[in-house]
Amino acid sequence: MDVRFNLNSHERVMLCNSLLEEVWGEEVIHRTFPFNYDEFFKEFLVVLSDSSEIHFPNRLGASEYKTFSFNGGVLIRSFEIN
Repeated sequence: MDVRFNLNSHERVMLCNSLLEEVWGEEVIHRTFPFNYDEFFKEFLVVLSDSSEIHFPNRLGASEYKTFSFNGGVLIRSFEIN
């Protein structure tokens, strides 16, 4: 899964995508953006500050993933899936 934070335009959005056999799927765009530049956030959860949820389909269908990749200016201190 690829998560990108688009801050380069007037519209702040989160883009999620997945790569399967060297082909990118269709981008899932989340218009809710609860983050601010140069401000720490304690958790990145599926439930956002306005109680909305981010849903991203398990397009690959796996029950276990050995690697995740996060690109951009985000420091991840922990990552947990329940």
